[in-house]
Amino acid sequence: MFIKKVYTKIKQKGLKNVLYYGIKQFVNKVEKTRSLTKHTNELTHILNKYPTQTIMILPPLVDWNIPLFQRPQHLAKNIAKQNILYFFCTPNGLYDHIDGFEEVSEKCYITNRFDLVDQ
Repeated sequence: MFIKKVYTKIKQKGLKNVLYYGIKQFVNKVEKTRSLTKHTNELTHILNKYPTQTIMILPPLVDWNIPLFQRPQHLAKNIAKQNILYFFCTPNGLYDHIDGFEEVSEKCYITNRFDLVDQ
């Protein structure tokens, strides 16, 4: 059955295209795995840096770098000053291009990895 599907794809799209997209999907999976490992290591490092901290997480609602610095950003920084480890999760919309974790002030981090911090 699998061979028949592959043969049909090759017939429809050509061998070059089938190989190209197959290799591209494989490379994307490898890159995602590397990225996950890198980000997991970053989070582990942060948590080890502040082992007994209370943690607060803001789900991805707004970008950190929106043109008008708003209440969520003010709250994040001030809560972090109160000795709470704060993760501001960004949806990486128009203004943020975060890949992993970025420290914006002591104990206050921006991240695009809500999936990791919400475990």
